Amino acid sequence: MIKMGRYIFKEVKPKEGTPYNSLHEEVLGRPCYVVHLEIGERALINYEPDYDPGHYHKGIIEEDFTNYKRPSMFISTCFCNFKCCTESGLDVGVCQNAPLAKAEIKDISGDVICKHYISNPITSAIVFGGLEPMDQFQELSEFIVLMRDNFNCDDDIVIYTGYYPEEVAEEINALSKYKNIVVKFGRYIPNKPSSYDDVLGIELASDNQFAERIS
Repeated sequence: MIKMGRYIFKEVKPKEGTPYNSLHEEVLGRPCYVVHLEIGERALINYEPDYDPGHYHKGIIEEDFTNYKRPSMFISTCFCNFKCCTESGLDVGVCQNAPLAKAEIKDISGDVICKHYISNPITSAIVFGGLEPMDQFQELSEFIVLMRDNFNCDDDIVIYTGYYPEEVAEEINALSKYKNIVVKFGRYIPNKPSSYDDVLGIELASDNQFAERIS
């Protein structure tokens, strides 16, 4: 199973031929995530308390040297709607992050992650990627506040998103209020040439992708 994305229940409709059950209204307004099974199968929906939004990552590389020009802690987020694949007509199984999507969510608090980062003299940035950080924007924002306010750390925070700026304009505006935020934008598009990005200091997989320092 692949936990694909976090949503909010806004409307409940009965299945065709099934009577309406008012008990279903209890989920309205509740955070949920969609569990993707396989193509052609129905999706499952889980909602809190089954999903604890405080546990928002699937893995941590404490010292990463491949995703940013500075030694970084790399945090893999939990969900993705696989827009890169679906828009290109590809099976989500071809995505390099498909195995990560099937991995278990790690039960480590943001406070513990911050303490690990602060205690490491090698790293000087934090990179969020792996799946789609913008699909967990609340958790992402809470972590940034934790770093900036509780730990007084203004090191670069880099966010890898497959969205383009116009698709996440509100999120970018909110993030710009914090110091030293870098965002990499754009889908991966197969068969496009790679390109070097000056902001990140690395080669990106396709030349439609780019990074901006938004604060």
